[in-house]
Amino acid sequence: MAKDAIIKRVYFDSGALGSIKRTLKEAREIDPSIKEKDVKSWKDRNIQRRINLRGYNSFIASEGKEEYQMDLFEMPVPRAGDVRRQTDEERAKRKRQMDDERNERRIQVRRKKASPKPQAAPKKAPKSIPRRYGLLLVDIFTKFVDVVPMVDNRQDTLLTALKQSIRNMGGKPKTIFSDGEGALSGIELKKYLESENIRLLQTRSHAAYAERHIRTIKDMLFKRLEFKKLLPAKWVDLLPEVLKQYNEKMVHSAHDLTPSQAKQSRNEALVRGRLEVKRVTTRRYPPVQVGDTVKVFQKKINLIRKG
Repeated sequence: MAKDAIIKRVYFDSGALGSIKRTLKEAREIDPSIKEKDVKSWKDRNIQRRINLRGYNSFIASEGKEEYQMDLFEMPVPRAGDVRRQTDEERAKRKRQMDDERNERRIQVRRKKASPKPQAAPKKAPKSIPRRYGLLLVDIFTKFVDVVPMVDNRQDTLLTALKQSIRNMGGKPKTIFSDGEGALSGIELKKYLESENIRLLQTRSHAAYAERHIRTIKDMLFKRLEFKKLLPAKWVDLLPEVLKQYNEKMVHSAHDLTPSQAKQSRNEALVRGRLEVKRVTTRRYPPVQVGDTVKVFQKKINLIRKG
């Protein structure tokens, strides 16, 4: 009897489900030549894994604009209208000020009734709303990065920022990869990407390249804010300087060029070769043979009721 058949019978019939040690022991009573690696090999090929394999295999784009990774980040900027907690003394002082202002308005009303109506004073310009969010795009081939500040993370704001960022990046990509955040899954955003023939891929985990570059950009911003003794809300003013520094002056370890140099068409083959040399392949998949049981992923179909 073949080893696989013996292992299968022992695994299922004897109730040794999940136990490699017990399966090996009982299988060797039938065929002493069976080894632990035979049991593990059979299990890898026939039993669905409940956990991911260790390690990972990096994806290498073949050219620029093949894939952008996208993610949102938040800066420690107070929201518009935020008020800090007041002490009792401050609250009493504020109440006195409000009473004085109320009395002053009453006096002004009496004066207006006794005098002709003056011309309306021009309205004051509204204060600028702090931008506490940022949309980051990174080309995973060239490592070129762009960030667009945003007032909020609503879908319409995100779509406007995405269009601006694609222009800043130098053109639309074939694919945009992002995590499953709600703001990045909006209907209007998906319609726009479909109209531009841009494929959207979303993961349940993280967009690794985008998150790593977010940490780098934020670290560069915080260093400059601290050095210049500026409030976090001023990060928008420092952003052009940071992006210029990163894209034009910093040599990336992945291809030993600046991102701006990597964007040049004459360096495309050089960048591709260096990325391939540094490709990470630490995840090993078990071999698959004819007759093995494998898990197949199928895209869900939206059922539309007619009537």
